[in-house]
Amino acid sequence: MKKGCFLFIAVFLARMAIAQEPGLVSENIKFTKSVIENEKNHLIVFVDMESEPKHWVHYRYDHYTDVERIIDNDGASYARPKGKEWLKSGDWGETGAPVDKDKEHELQTLSEIPFLPFQEFENHDKGQGAGVWKFVKNREEKDVKFFVFEYSREKPNPGGYYPHYTFVKYKHDTDGSLLLTKCECNLRDGDRLIPLTIDYQYMFRLPADTKIIYGNNRQ
Repeated sequence: MKKGCFLFIAVFLARMAIAQEPGLVSENIKFTKSVIENEKNHLIVFVDMESEPKHWVHYRYDHYTDVERIIDNDGASYARPKGKEWLKSGDWGETGAPVDKDKEHELQTLSEIPFLPFQEFENHDKGQGAGVWKFVKNREEKDVKFFVFEYSREKPNPGGYYPHYTFVKYKHDTDGSLLLTKCECNLRDGDRLIPLTIDYQYMFRLPADTKIIYGNNRQ
């Protein structure tokens, strides 16, 4: 084996070790937020939530910095241009009919759920100690690597379920930052826990001569 191969392997393993470092999760969450807040990027989110026992809510949420859109499980489309009210609209809020107050409240709640994983955690059970990030596993699919972390506690409850965050890194990325691609967690409603899965996709506005675009096939 040539010396250059040894160097390549050493660098590769070093990058893998850095990506798996739990202490960097908070930085990767900040990096993901910066990507979402970039006006050139388009965030696409698929949400699955058990709002009531055995009753699931599924919807798609789209986010640009100047407009949001929600498509519910029945295919109805709603949009809210920045600084305006929610409309039932099929053209990103350029035209449409205003929704009633109850629907507006529902849409506002649905639009906030994709951003819950970016908020600071509230630790209600002080007996479990402080929150800690733990590396769970990684996997690779073609040119994409996935890194899964758990937000646990210093003294976790046996059999307890803690949020899992999955980050993605593409083969040609060189900056070392990871993007959040999935969060699996529970929401608390009184004494009831609501299972929630949030899948994130990102579309980037690239130069016209760009030939390679990364993403998955979910529409």
